[in-house]
Amino acid sequence: MEYTPLGQTGLRVSHLCLGCMTFGEPERGRHACTFPEESSLPLIKQALEGGINFFDTANSYSDGSSEEIVGRALKTYARRDDVVVATKVFFPTAGLSGGLSRANILQSIDDSLTRLGMDYVDLLQIHRWDYDTPRWKKRWRRCMMWCNPARRALSALLLCTLGNLPARCIPPICTVGHVLSACRISTI
Repeated sequence: MEYTPLGQTGLRVSHLCLGCMTFGEPERGRHACTFPEESSLPLIKQALEGGINFFDTANSYSDGSSEEIVGRALKTYARRDDVVVATKVFFPTAGLSGGLSRANILQSIDDSLTRLGMDYVDLLQIHRWDYDTPRWKKRWRRCMMWCNPARRALSALLLCTLGNLPARCIPPICTVGHVLSACRISTI
């Protein structure tokens, strides 16, 4: 397996990332076509044995059961420091409304850490565009508040990525981040 730097984070990730949307309990959430834990574990183990160290999940995949399965598998088959774990925020889950408000971001990452059984995630991704917060500067300042090092969940957050956003939205976000001397967007 070949590895590459993840932006300027110091993390090295495998060229292949294992997307974990198909791991989860079929009766939970909106993804009916998923592999339950007993079918998912051998796939995660095989990925690790093949050199994959990068795992991508989301708070909403099978209403969080994807994170639960991935967390247990990585705890069983890998050392935490040897893997890079990414999760996403935006969609509603049990007990959490959707969107990118500060409250939703903070609650979502706390919930994700509990489900993953981890102290930190390496990569927090914005899963979808939030049309309810139209002003760029306000959005970016909120993002900086979310990255408050005092939060246990975000103390190891190394970067924020933008996923599934319209291309026209990316340049203004990068510009505002630079103007506010904020963390740079390292991956898209």
